[in-house]
Amino acid sequence: MKNLSEKLTIIVPTRNRPAFVRRLFHFMTQMEVPSQFLVIDSSDQESFDDNARTIAAASPDLRIEHRHDQAGMITKCRKAMETVDTPYTVFCADDDFVLPDSVDSCIRFLDENEGYFGATGSWVSVNTEKENRCHQTRCFTLAEDDPLDRFGKLVRRWFATFYCVYRTDLLTRSWIVTDDACDYDKARVFAETMLAKLSVVYGKLAILPQLHLLFQLHEQNEHRSTPLVSDPDSTAQMYEQFAEALATEIADVRGSDREEARSFVDQYYGFWRDGTDAVVPRKGSLKRFTNNLKNQVLLTRDRIITDPVNIWLRRRIAQSHPLCQSTSWQLAYDLACRFPHGMPEQDFDSVSVSDAA
Repeated sequence: MKNLSEKLTIIVPTRNRPAFVRRLFHFMTQMEVPSQFLVIDSSDQESFDDNARTIAAASPDLRIEHRHDQAGMITKCRKAMETVDTPYTVFCADDDFVLPDSVDSCIRFLDENEGYFGATGSWVSVNTEKENRCHQTRCFTLAEDDPLDRFGKLVRRWFATFYCVYRTDLLTRSWIVTDDACDYDKARVFAETMLAKLSVVYGKLAILPQLHLLFQLHEQNEHRSTPLVSDPDSTAQMYEQFAEALATEIADVRGSDREEARSFVDQYYGFWRDGTDAVVPRKGSLKRFTNNLKNQVLLTRDRIITDPVNIWLRRRIAQSHPLCQSTSWQLAYDLACRFPHGMPEQDFDSVSVSDAA
């Protein structure tokens, strides 16, 4: 993993979850990851001090900078990106695991392919509340030459791009644009959509044949506590800011007319203006059931049309699958299953790679 030593910064946003921070850095220490780490921490003082102790314990083996920043999610990530001096960056949530062997492969790929903005592998979710079931999310390389073609394909067959390895200069630009145009506290849907779409507007995106991420499903996941829109009355105004900023970036990258780009954005997202479909209906409601059914029908229809051989978006995967045989995956899976709520302090130095093998 020599590519990681001078080329990569791993950014870890966290807030009041020291047990997850402890588990993550136990993993990184065991894997001897030589990259630079930047922990942007908006915790209260007690949790911040707890994280500081974890980082001090891991620092003899890892290069970690720990910052206390009470800004909102998008702003603190923007501020962090503006200080990164390595050519590549990857984000890792405190409760998930990016696999260092995959990250190394992504860097080597990007070194050799200038037209690509980012690269990743497959990612697998582990539901620690349901017998540690694993599901692989299907991802697709987006290598079309026209940014609009990549944009449209990602809209129709969406998958998360947050954990990709990115070129730092363009990733910094995407966070600046998103921070200027979107208010995450009022509507996370606009910020998350902006970041995902810019990830394919700025360049091609490669999906490599490897396992890249373990994403843990549990009750503390942010998407379960942060609504898509918390201020529906401001949705029209927030949509205008989102659409104008996104259209400007598309037009700039393509060297084309901004009105054409704006029309393209409105084609896919204009229905968000009134806010009705940007808000998740109450769990268990008929409207939520109907929306989910409608979306699944549309997604399945589109997949059959565009890729009739591989129409699945998410599939169950067993631990015996060839993707799940690396040491990094086995340790990450073991830690997620053994410590689903994060790692107690007394266990920080007691679990080794050999224990998970």
